[in-house]
Amino acid sequence: MGENEQEARADKQIATLYRNGSIAKDLRLHFATFAVEGEANDYNINNCEMTAKLLNANLAAQWTAMGLPDVGFWCEPGPYREDGFAPTTFDDEYPTGVTEKAAP
Repeated sequence: MGENEQEARADKQIATLYRNGSIAKDLRLHFATFAVEGEANDYNINNCEMTAKLLNANLAAQWTAMGLPDVGFWCEPGPYREDGFAPTTFDDEYPTGVTEKAAP
C-alpha cells in the first residue's frame, strides 16, 4: 500500500465534530476530532455522532429554557474542513435503554 493510499485510508477513519455559531448560524466551528487508529471504520464516526446527540440534547434543554438561539453539533467523516455547510436542524438524544438507576 502506497503512502497516499495509507493517508487516504487514515483520513477516511477520522471523524470531525463541528458546531455552528450562536450569532452566525452558517459557521462551521471545529469542536473535536475523533481519530482512533486500528478500530473498525465506523468506530470514530459512531462515537462522534453519539457525542453530538448528547451535546445537542443538553443544549436543547438548557438553551430553550433560557430562550436562546439554536446552536448545534454535527459530525462529518474526515479531517476538519472549513468549507461546507452548517445544518439547520440537529439530532439529539439522551442515552436510551436506561430505565432506572442501579442499586448502590
